[in-house]
Amino acid sequence: MALDVSPFFTDPDGDVLTFTATGVPPGITLNPVTGIFSGTFTTEGTYTVAVTATDPGSLFAIDTFTWLIAPAGNQAPTVVGAGIQDQSGTVGVAA
Repeated sequence: MALDVSPFFTDPDGDVLTFTATGVPPGITLNPVTGIFSGTFTTEGTYTVAVTATDPGSLFAIDTFTWLIAPAGNQAPTVVGAGIQDQSGTVGVAA
């Protein structure tokens, strides 16, 4: 997954912003230069994420959002390897 939060911030002086975040779901990281979250969700739950954009003069803006991570869907079983090999038996003999 990838989520770019940089378009949600601007600096009136045109300064380059750096990004930090708190409350990020496990498995996800924020690139401080690009403002892009990436990774793979590892834990379901509801997360309140606070993103801070800071300019070189240490002035900042904060925005928060809720990130809802749903559990993985139920997946069908799969056959492992070659599967069950053909079997044979004899009438009257226990398996």
